Amino acid sequence: MKLTAIIHALTHHGEDTVPFPEGLKLLRRAGFEGVMLMSRPGGEALRVDHIPARCLIDLAASDLDMIRYFADEADIEINSVFSSGVDVSDDAAMAQTVENLVGVAEIGQKLGCRYMGHPCWGADAPGMATADKREVIDRMVTVMDAVAATAPEIKFGVDVHYRGSIESVSDCQYYVERAEHDNVGILLNTGHMTTSAQPGWELLDLIPERVFIMGWKDHLTGPELERAAVSVELGTGQTDFARYIEVLKSDGTERLNLINVEDATIPEKEDALRASREYLNGLWESM
Repeated sequence: MKLTAIIHALTHHGEDTVPFPEGLKLLRRAGFEGVMLMSRPGGEALRVDHIPARCLIDLAASDLDMIRYFADEADIEINSVFSSGVDVSDDAAMAQTVENLVGVAEIGQKLGCRYMGHPCWGADAPGMATADKREVIDRMVTVMDAVAATAPEIKFGVDVHYRGSIESVSDCQYYVERAEHDNVGILLNTGHMTTSAQPGWELLDLIPERVFIMGWKDHLTGPELERAAVSVELGTGQTDFARYIEVLKSDGTERLNLINVEDATIPEKEDALRASREYLNGLWESM
């Protein structure tokens, strides 16, 4: 199983202190062959004369030759990108979101990526019925159809998220059914499915061809937690990874397999990511 790590895994609750070049090397030391870069619109740009002391940068404003250089130096493949900055609150915000995402998709194309992740817009409350979120999901579809039309070779996955407009199995089905372009799909975030008490593995039977990215995360759940979503080292939380692997083992669909661990401190990141990769690979091989 070829595993990719998202560079966002090297941050911790807004703390972003690992310089971009070192971040790539850290992920390679942890055993990852690929990396998903994350673009932060309006963030610092990486240029010949400026190396940000952080790993989340504005890809659209950065020097791509330098990005390639540091990836080559770390011996890691840039196979995907993720863009923050999704806002579908009104028409103007939607137009700006399309512009932002198209710009990151263009960067992804130039870097040779075939996959791009992006957030969904939030919901008023967790656990809302799909019927009560149709208007905002439709706005997400409108935005992503416009973006996907500009880059048909890239598969776009919305990050299914607790308290998001796209949170449940039903939300995911409605989203892809409404989309006109078949490269508009899902980043199946297993951790947030756990937090939302959703059988996310069912999507691998219901819409397997539209689950483009497996987002392997492990979450803790329970009323005693300070936050609803707590992302921990894979195998130490409450996500039933075996249910996902059981379906995936009989499915030949090509996907990006992506790992993230958020709730480990910066000094703990390398070990937590390495252990997560080894756990998932071990479980895959044992089933």
